[in-house]
Amino acid sequence: MDGPGVGPGGQRPKDTDMSLEARVRELDHRHQSLKTIIAREERSPSADSLYLVELKRKKLRLKEELERVRESMRQAEPILQ
Repeated sequence: MDGPGVGPGGQRPKDTDMSLEARVRELDHRHQSLKTIIAREERSPSADSLYLVELKRKKLRLKEELERVRESMRQAEPILQ
């Protein structure tokens, strides 16, 4: 039985792989941007600790999502070969 996004023979379409790669790039870019903002805020003498906590939580959620997408890509690799 084929699942969603899986074509005949258990293969995922190439566009699915490209969309996952694009998602990884997007998440990584957002994660790096937050990392830069957090570093700047931490250097600021008037840093708002609640704002920093919020930014760090967002960064962690992005990292977790990034890992989920990468794991999904790793699991799909054997299907593609």
